[in-house]
Amino acid sequence: MKTNREEILQNALQLFMSMNYEGVSLQMIAHSVGLTKTGIFNYYPSKLDLFIAVADRYLFHLQDPENKFAPSDGSLRDFIDKYVEGVEHTMAEIVRLGNVQREKMPGELANAGYFHLFQQVLFYYPDGKRKLHEWMEKEYQLWCDTIRGGASAANCAKTPTYWKPPLCSGRFLSDWPIKCPSPTASTSGFSASDSYISTGC
Repeated sequence: MKTNREEILQNALQLFMSMNYEGVSLQMIAHSVGLTKTGIFNYYPSKLDLFIAVADRYLFHLQDPENKFAPSDGSLRDFIDKYVEGVEHTMAEIVRLGNVQREKMPGELANAGYFHLFQQVLFYYPDGKRKLHEWMEKEYQLWCDTIRGGASAANCAKTPTYWKPPLCSGRFLSDWPIKCPSPTASTSGFSASDSYISTGC
């Protein structure tokens, strides 16, 4: 059975996903969980405190790579499989917890409400931009470490080219300039210093 705090957070998530921060009131949240406004104050002294708690639990905690992805066996293939599984599981959980009704979401898309929450964090969560960046950088570093390990294991060579890391340039991983020699290619002249991929990390 959910505690009042858990019920408050889940109902607040639903409201923040379907409405703007300014449009949600503590009275609305109190009504949704069968409490008085004073009852809400026993848990959260202000709407901002409640919004921060919602973002901490359903955004920053769920999206933390340590919570989002299962450990891989070290191979790039298994990492990508675990990555996709983690994304699918996390978004399915958000849709479930948010009790998403597509017609109430921005653009009538099930996931749109969650990304709407991201935007609100940028505007209303104290230092939210920094926290979002730290989370994205942590996930980016996870990709960096995995790709370096995979490149080293496959004796992949670094392709000399000018580019920026995906986090800076907005490019997808499929655009990364990685070139692996064929199994029959000569590896003479391949030095240990070339056994990594420069990612700008």
